[in-house]
Amino acid sequence: MVIDNLSNLRKYEGVIFGAEKIAEFLEKNDAVALSAGRHDVADGIFVNVLDLNNGENTTYEAHRKYHDLQCIITGDEYMKRCHISAALDGGEYNDEGDYILYSSADKESVCHLFAGEFAFFEPDDAHCPGICGTTSVVRKLVFKIPV
Repeated sequence: MVIDNLSNLRKYEGVIFGAEKIAEFLEKNDAVALSAGRHDVADGIFVNVLDLNNGENTTYEAHRKYHDLQCIITGDEYMKRCHISAALDGGEYNDEGDYILYSSADKESVCHLFAGEFAFFEPDDAHCPGICGTTSVVRKLVFKIPV
């Protein structure tokens, strides 16, 4: 897991595949004005633009085919993270949606992300985003990066 400011994204080109392409996409597009939904970026990378009413999410998710780069554009959000070996009560893997859901975690870390920050999750990072911060509405971009 990596947490940092979006202005530093290019520094992770050797760590996060496509960091340069994602940075270019963010520079060329107004993230606040982007329509909600899926947008193709480059090299198999796509982004889901989400407007969320944050709540008390308690469900962890993990992926096999994609890394997640979750960027907070407006608002703030808490996210939990654990290694998948500490995730509990996992359901069946959904191949089409590329996710497995877990009900809880044995050991977890919590981070608080604000507008202009990102969290990068690898396939072995079970993560629980969407936990209410100090604002009730969050615009976020979730970049899906092929493994």
